[in-house]
Amino acid sequence: MNWQNEVTNYIKVLQKEANGLSNLLAEISSSNAKSPNTSRLLNAITVLKEGVLNLLDKSTSMIKFDTESTTKLETLRNEYNKIMSNLKNLFTKISQSQLKIHYNYSTFASRNRSMSKQDMKTKHHKSKSSDRIKSVTPRKRVEFIDQQPVYNNDLKNKIDKLKEEIDKYIHKEYKKKISELEAENMQIRKKIEVAKEESNENMRSLEELKIRMSEVERRKSMRNVFSPSDMVSTKKQRFLIKSPSQTSEGFATS
Repeated sequence: MNWQNEVTNYIKVLQKEANGLSNLLAEISSSNAKSPNTSRLLNAITVLKEGVLNLLDKSTSMIKFDTESTTKLETLRNEYNKIMSNLKNLFTKISQSQLKIHYNYSTFASRNRSMSKQDMKTKHHKSKSSDRIKSVTPRKRVEFIDQQPVYNNDLKNKIDKLKEEIDKYIHKEYKKKISELEAENMQIRKKIEVAKEESNENMRSLEELKIRMSEVERRKSMRNVFSPSDMVSTKKQRFLIKSPSQTSEGFATS
């Protein structure tokens, strides 16, 4: 048997089990036995039915969309065997309990069928009706509708108050950030003012240095105008004063 036939057989069996669980839920719910054990049994059957339907959807999807996959087939086979084991345990516990259940229909040959002839006729009639309805209307899928939540006044007031607190908190945080930025801006301005003062001081020092250099250049040029060589060239001539003995009269007497 190839994998398509195996999965198709799973689908047929799971569909019958889902119908049987639906009938079982309906009978227990309509019975007069109301006890905590009955409630727990209904919950267990409901959970098991959901597991059967989920595995049925998975098997159907695998037939329609998947190619042969050994890993997926092995996983599906394990889940199917687990579901069948849970179903067997469920009906074993029901048969051992005090509940009188007519609908113990199963695909398991090992599970005892305690139906009378009248029950079999009723079951057969209901199965045909179920098959006829199922052929006309497809099985519905569970869909989750996104509905808008309905708030009462108390909850609405709490939500509004929480929003106001959040807005106040955000406002405080923004105000704190603005104060920090203003303080940082003030520090930057102070540093700029200090830098300007230092720059002005440097400019004044530079101007004074320029003035001193100009004075030094002026004095140097003055020294070059009145140099010692000029003084030698302008030096006055000296004349030798002769004594009377050196005059012409003195030479004549001799």
